[in-house]
Amino acid sequence: MTEKRISQRYAKALFLIAQEEKTMETIYNDVLYIQKVLKSSRALRLMLINPIISPYKKIRVFNDIFKESVQAITLRFLVFLVKKNREGLLSNIILEFIDMYNTLNNLLEVEIVSAIELNDAIRKEVISNVANMTNKTILPKFIINPKIIGGIQLKYDDYLYDASLKKQLENLNYILTN
Repeated sequence: MTEKRISQRYAKALFLIAQEEKTMETIYNDVLYIQKVLKSSRALRLMLINPIISPYKKIRVFNDIFKESVQAITLRFLVFLVKKNREGLLSNIILEFIDMYNTLNNLLEVEIVSAIELNDAIRKEVISNVANMTNKTILPKFIINPKIIGGIQLKYDDYLYDASLKKQLENLNYILTN
């Protein structure tokens, strides 16, 4: 079974528990917190994938780090992952859980890439246009990439809308050389 399918199954299990216990928002916030901690701690990520470190020590580390900051249900889920030897998939499980939460709440994460900082009016217009296209509430992530020269790129799900000057120049170059 692929890592993606395994991650989806564990994420779905946590998701169903959150729905059943009516603690979806709390567990979602716990998941975001755990994701933040994982991103900020390379040592923790390496510890999770290290087969030499005993499950007991991994559980102790989880308890030390998360006992005071996440719900008991979330902490039990982390311990469950260690007992099933799936702690190495935690980052993927978190991403799958966030996707399920976003789908449930009609949210869409959109990466908006521009060459320069966009002013508030343009940001609101872009968000509004994408919201109208997708009929979802937009969670924007603005990124500045001077390499696109001008224009914008929109990335969400498996979709890329490239209205950058760089892409237009590449297209023009292709047309002129062929």
